[in-house]
Amino acid sequence: MRLLLVAALVAAAFAARDSLKWNHEVRSESVDGVESFKTGYEYRFHLDAQVSHGLPVPGSLQSATRSKSLVTLSFPESETVAHLRLEKVRFASLQKEIDEPKKIQPFELFEEIELSEEHLRTLRLPVRFRYENGMVSEIEFDREDLPWSMNIKRVYINMLQVNLAQRNSGESRFTNEFESKKDNVFTAPELTLEGECEVAYTILPESSSRREESELLVTKSINFEKCSHRVGQRYNFRFGDECPSCEPKFNGEERNIESSTVFNYRIAGTPSRFVIKEVELRSVYSYAPISEKETFFTTFVSGNMRLIEVNKENKRIAAPKSEKKETLLYSMEWEKKEEKFLATGDESLLKESPYPEIKNKHEVVSRLIKSMIVKMESEEKGIELAATHEMARIVQVLRFATKEEIKKIQKKIVKTLASLCKDSRRQPLEHQSCWLTVGALMHGVCGDHRDKLAIESSEERKCPREMKERFVSILNDEFETAETRYEKILALKTIANSGMDLTVYPLDKIIRNEKEEKIVRVQAIEALRKLRSVLPRKMINILMPVFKNIREHPEIRVAAFHQIMQTVPEKNIIDQIIYQLEKEPSTQVHSFVYSSLEQYSRSEIPCEKRMADYCKHALRTLRTQPRKMVSSTYKHWTVYNEENKNGATLNWAALFSNDSVLPKEVMTTLETAFAGQWNKYLAQVGFQQHNIDQVLYKLLEKVEKSGLEEVLVRGKRSSFKPTEVLSGLFSKLSIVSRKQKEQDPHALVYIRFRDMDYALLPIDEQVIPEMMKTVIRNGRIELGEIESILAKGYRFNTVLSSFVYERTRSIATSIGSPLIFSSKMPTIFKIDGSVKVELEPRNGKSFDGLKVSVQARPTLASTHVTKVEMTCPMVSLGVKLLHSTHINVPVDMTTEMSWDKKFDLKTTLALPKDSRRIVQLQTRPVSFLRIWPKETRAYVEPKEKTIYVEELETLVHKIRSSHLEKATGIRMNVEGHVHGHIWEKGMEGIPSALLIGENNLEISFEKTEETPKEYVIKTEISTFDEESRMERPSMERFFENDNKKYFKTEEYEEYDGDEEDRQTSFKNYVKSYKSDKAYSHRLFAEIKSVGGRKERKAEIELRSVCDDKLRHCKINFAGFTTPLLEMETRDWKIESSIEMLYPEMPETLEELLNQKHRELSINVESRWGSDNKNELKMKIQGEQNKVHFSLHFCD
Repeated sequence: MRLLLVAALVAAAFAARDSLKWNHEVRSESVDGVESFKTGYEYRFHLDAQVSHGLPVPGSLQSATRSKSLVTLSFPESETVAHLRLEKVRFASLQKEIDEPKKIQPFELFEEIELSEEHLRTLRLPVRFRYENGMVSEIEFDREDLPWSMNIKRVYINMLQVNLAQRNSGESRFTNEFESKKDNVFTAPELTLEGECEVAYTILPESSSRREESELLVTKSINFEKCSHRVGQRYNFRFGDECPSCEPKFNGEERNIESSTVFNYRIAGTPSRFVIKEVELRSVYSYAPISEKETFFTTFVSGNMRLIEVNKENKRIAAPKSEKKETLLYSMEWEKKEEKFLATGDESLLKESPYPEIKNKHEVVSRLIKSMIVKMESEEKGIELAATHEMARIVQVLRFATKEEIKKIQKKIVKTLASLCKDSRRQPLEHQSCWLTVGALMHGVCGDHRDKLAIESSEERKCPREMKERFVSILNDEFETAETRYEKILALKTIANSGMDLTVYPLDKIIRNEKEEKIVRVQAIEALRKLRSVLPRKMINILMPVFKNIREHPEIRVAAFHQIMQTVPEKNIIDQIIYQLEKEPSTQVHSFVYSSLEQYSRSEIPCEKRMADYCKHALRTLRTQPRKMVSSTYKHWTVYNEENKNGATLNWAALFSNDSVLPKEVMTTLETAFAGQWNKYLAQVGFQQHNIDQVLYKLLEKVEKSGLEEVLVRGKRSSFKPTEVLSGLFSKLSIVSRKQKEQDPHALVYIRFRDMDYALLPIDEQVIPEMMKTVIRNGRIELGEIESILAKGYRFNTVLSSFVYERTRSIATSIGSPLIFSSKMPTIFKIDGSVKVELEPRNGKSFDGLKVSVQARPTLASTHVTKVEMTCPMVSLGVKLLHSTHINVPVDMTTEMSWDKKFDLKTTLALPKDSRRIVQLQTRPVSFLRIWPKETRAYVEPKEKTIYVEELETLVHKIRSSHLEKATGIRMNVEGHVHGHIWEKGMEGIPSALLIGENNLEISFEKTEETPKEYVIKTEISTFDEESRMERPSMERFFENDNKKYFKTEEYEEYDGDEEDRQTSFKNYVKSYKSDKAYSHRLFAEIKSVGGRKERKAEIELRSVCDDKLRHCKINFAGFTTPLLEMETRDWKIESSIEMLYPEMPETLEELLNQKHRELSINVESRWGSDNKNELKMKIQGEQNKVHFSLHFCD
């Protein structure tokens, strides 16, 4: 009996274990013979799902999650209305190597996560939906259900949707042949969890004799390139333009992301009445931010839902308490509330957050700030790379801090932006920054750009037309009420930053208003720039008449043309521009436009390729004009890598006019094309001016009339006439000065970043005296006052921290959680030190020297983070690439200059007193996993592991070497490990080791006994020193018997003499050569070490003596250096002498024809080496070009 009892207990235990594991092979036998979903039955499915993130390398470290659950499906009322409920939900995570991440791994390999009762209760809430012919609609969730839970339930419902009835199919081949063979392929638009896209179906009968019922094998795949709506978000893509000529891969919704979702169904029954026996889900999401050939990350989603049991419905699934019906599309309800909180600060929106709340955020931020400060304090290490990560964490916590929490973090909170703009007129800097920020915010809300917000997924509009009209009215009123030129320009810069399409109407009015100042109209034209891809035709319609109007000012016409070219115009527009140039009367407009078209015709940027071809063909028939010294010009340098599909453009423009010596505008712009993102105006610096030369003219006129000592208290009287120089320049350049009364002198300096105006500095006749007020007294510049200010020096201590850029893209996935792709670059720069300037000699009567001392400790830490992350209320996981740079180079330098009789420059560079690391470069792929607690009072750190790619590890080279110590006494240590062939791609499509490999390189300065205290660099320059006499040329033996054949010249048609006569003529010329005057020039440079065990020194001296006619010159060069290389023990020297003699200059044509020797003769002698045994002697003869010409004489 006891044995039987034990056996029974063991059997019961195994049965219980099998029940918990849902043994499919046993339980699935009960579903054989089931051919359709029926009312009154309960269908139980077992679902296994897995998500893994990692590099596209087999067998590499993965961060993964695993889930399993029991799904109950019933049809209590009708075969077209289904109820669904989840049971026995289990969740687990893993962070280790997986050989085949596509395959679902055993649950036992993962570490199970304990779900909270609240999470389990929410997941168990039922859902009801209409299920008609395999298609899902009218989904009803319980009113207590939460968005994250709804999306997980949508995963199961999405796996049940199969369009066997071929509703809305466009390419059906459902024929009689299918009725017999059950073979069908078709496509149809379908609303899925991930978006509304085209879906392809392939239906095949299962070839198996084991089953009696007929079964179909159905494959369903989503074409994400053909989606009318793809669920997701995009942030900070508004700073780039579309690239119309780029690869198709980089256009549209699927830019940089390759998505693939395939369902495989095993179905019993007929297309009208069926039951799903098994569904297999496979999704792959690849991220290629640079090019499609360089995939950084791959995310695999695998799922299997299998019918394991069919029973009579004993207990009906409770119906959900619902008031609304929803679709199968992923719900972005939480994302919308998150956006609204970030925009408005409404704290009630955070109550529905699916993620645990961080308590006492002010304390968390305080701890993070203290940690960041500690990582920045070390003078030896500078800013540690970890400080950039702390900075990113601070930003992340602050973004979800409430108003009350922010007040605790910073008690003196700034007032609302609108009131700041209104009240800060007394503080011009804040007033300017405020309005420019307002414009940027308006662009984010109402501008037409490539950002995509969650709020757009619903019928609620991000920016209704009424809001946009109100914004435009505010900006236009600001311009209309402006009283000064600066206020008008600031209003136009704000309008430009807003980039709203409705601003085109007030801007058109300002551009056409000839009563406005030129600079205001030019700024109005530039304010259209953000509409170049939104309203290109409207911009051309406004600007083309302005450009073609020859009565307009050249500056306005050029500005109009420049903005037309930013729209990347078609051929017909280029033809109009060419036609205008053919009859263009303005040389400045013609010069600028022609140089622009010429530069664009050479562009390699694919976004401009078609326009470049138009320009190239059009320029063939266009006349050119001779360029002047001050002709307007445009330069457009491009570089582009066809393989990686990225490049950059550097633009430089200078616009001149006939009424100013100075350029009217100078501008430099950097643009980039990167993975389909065309960043126009990524960075731009510009200068505009009008009549500033008149201010300079007045200043020079005062110097001429009163003497320089009347202007500079310690200066000498001027001996030249500056006004004559300037007037002569006006005359030579055909410049006509206009009356100053027309417009007072003014200038503008502006800075743009990412197509946004960041700052502008206005300069006018009132501002200039204000800047000089402290140093000008009674019409004279007080150098003593300047001297006292400079002598005090200037101390500075600045820390700048910023995200150089940040960009985020998220998409809905087939597993019901968002997949977030992000790139950011947190950067911290710190510098402290002092600058002192002394005028030399101090308190003297003359000012002929300057001494500048700089002591600074600049340090920089920057980390570029590229990340893919999937989040849910239980866990967040993913993979990221870190590319970090750390620089810590102290500067202690003193420079002395004097220019009394000669120019002397002496620079003393002190070396660091202690050893230190100065540069660190690091790349590191990281897998991370963060399990969310129920509640936390600290920033939840993820568990991070560095990913090692086995295929690349065989190429790793360890580096440990020292350099420069022998030559300079400075030991520079290079340590670390890098991959060989770091720039090359790996095998089987693996990206290069620079992108996904783990590399670390450190360069450090080590102080040793050889290290000097400082280096001194001296430079002396003297020119046109008159010499008492010039030695006669020593070239009598230039032609010797053994080398005469090498110097034989070709005979001229005009000269019939032989070679002997020529050489004899040359010797006579050398003997009779005399020079009345001679001038010498000298350049001397020296660098030497001070301190250390031995002196290290190098110097060069170049001295030349030439006669006043530059016919005879002697050049001497000498160089010296202490041992530089390891094997050297003696000093190294070089001495060279060069003597040049030009032929005699004929005074008449007859003398030229009779001249026998017309060649340049050069003697070169050089000796070098430690013992001067290396010797070189050369004789060089230069001949005239053999150009044949004829002379015709007339009576």
